[in-house]
Amino acid sequence: MEGDPEFLSRLQQLGSEYKRLKEQRAEAQQLAEALEAQNSNLVTANKELASQRQELLSENKTLIGKLQATTREKSLLQQQLFQREKQLQELQQELQQQQQATAAAASAAAEKDAANHVLREANEKATAAAAEIEKRLEEAQREAAAFRAEAEEQQKQLTEANTKLNLENKELADKSKELNDRNRNLQKKRQELVEQVRTLEASQRRSVEEQQLQQQQLQQQQEELRSLKQANRSLLTKSKQQQEERQEALKQLRQQLQELQEQQQQQQELVERRTQEVAAVEAQLLQQQQASAAQTDLLQQQIEQQQQQLRAALASNTKAVDDLNTEKARAAEDRMRYEMQLQQMQQLQQETAAAATTANEEQKEAMSRVEALCSERQLAYEHLEPLLRQVHRGSSFCSSSSKRSDSNGSQRSCSDDEDGIEGRRNGALAAAARRAAASFLRLQNEHEKACRETEHLRHQLEQQQQHEHRLQREVRIATEGIQKALREKRELASQYMSLAQGLQQLAQQSESVAVCPLLACLDEKQQQQQHQQGACLLPVRMTSANSQVHAAPDWVPPSARTSTADSYAIGSPHE
Repeated sequence: MEGDPEFLSRLQQLGSEYKRLKEQRAEAQQLAEALEAQNSNLVTANKELASQRQELLSENKTLIGKLQATTREKSLLQQQLFQREKQLQELQQELQQQQQATAAAASAAAEKDAANHVLREANEKATAAAAEIEKRLEEAQREAAAFRAEAEEQQKQLTEANTKLNLENKELADKSKELNDRNRNLQKKRQELVEQVRTLEASQRRSVEEQQLQQQQLQQQQEELRSLKQANRSLLTKSKQQQEERQEALKQLRQQLQELQEQQQQQQELVERRTQEVAAVEAQLLQQQQASAAQTDLLQQQIEQQQQQLRAALASNTKAVDDLNTEKARAAEDRMRYEMQLQQMQQLQQETAAAATTANEEQKEAMSRVEALCSERQLAYEHLEPLLRQVHRGSSFCSSSSKRSDSNGSQRSCSDDEDGIEGRRNGALAAAARRAAASFLRLQNEHEKACRETEHLRHQLEQQQQHEHRLQREVRIATEGIQKALREKRELASQYMSLAQGLQQLAQQSESVAVCPLLACLDEKQQQQQHQQGACLLPVRMTSANSQVHAAPDWVPPSARTSTADSYAIGSPHE
């Protein structure tokens, strides 16, 4: 056995495999560092998302404050409307009182006995009532103008608020798009992480296969060591035979042979001790192999558990993404509804503006009618004044004629004149009363129309308030949905952090497995065994030239050898 090239080739293979394992370990460390960098990037992205969510929450709070301010302003406007309704009710009561007064005046006019006094009082009361009605109508017109101005201001405020809400909705849509893009990027990063985990699993499988191959090679090396032991034993038996032959041939050298025998016995004891040490080392190797197999099993179980956790996390992520997509679709639908409702509100505002313009026109027409009635009343008063003067003149003339003449003929003529004058007076008064009643009916109808218009406006305001309350509720529901989405994203971020920690633990455990140090220990022990086996075959020199025993040089590692032919040489006895 001048050289064993197979053994050398196997040693070289072991060295190359050791280098390969080192390279794989370096690659695994690089992958772990890349995973840590990606995890840090994910953490920063999650922090940015959390800050953006806080900004959105603050914006929602500001919007809620604005809505509360608008509700307060609306409550104040409602109080003002209630006050104006009370004023209108008071005006209605006063008009009813005036109607009762005019009815009393009509009944007084019907009475012929106190016609003059009643007519004068009724005329005075009518003039005063007309003046008061005109004043109240002017006040009502002023209040209506103020109410219109306030309504226009409210409409302007509502339009501004609607524009602000539209802008905020656009900003929210842009932010939702950004969030969608970030979620897509996160999904891509998750896919990359899954691929990296798969590559790590493949590398671990390869390392397990390489460990199995190394175990097989170790078994082969152990078999080769056993064969070498058998060869050494055969050589020892041959040396014993040669020693017996030489004892018969060379009796003179018995003392030296005895010394050599003692040395050989010592060497045998050393060999037996070394064989025992080799057996102990083999037992230790078996224990280490079993421990490494147990560690690999534990690692595989941990990897499977982490894979299951990753799958569960991915499933939860997919569910969360689906929920977010559904919530986004719902939010889009709600925004469409809000836009439709805003359009309806704008249409209602336009309709209210048109109704206000029509009410203004109708009020103007009513004022023109009232002015026409007032002009008619003035004409009636102008028409009644000469009649009253004629009546006074006739009464004075009749009194003077009654004093001067005491004849019956003159009395009859005066009574006829008085009857004619009274008939004219009664006709004029009846016509004036009819005109006053017609004007009063017209005023009453116009007042009823104004009341109906005010009720219609109240109904429209109530509808707008209900619509705004609905919008507030929908905004609250949307804010609650956003808060839920934020909570779910926080939970996902915590899950990502736990996964990152698990990956870090895996990297640490893979480093702590220390497969390469085990292989280094095995190489060192094999070298020690070979060195011990080489040392067992010590050179034995006899006194004679032909009495040489098999000798073997010390074992040299392959890296320090010059050639494979001089790797393991045994001296022949007949050199």
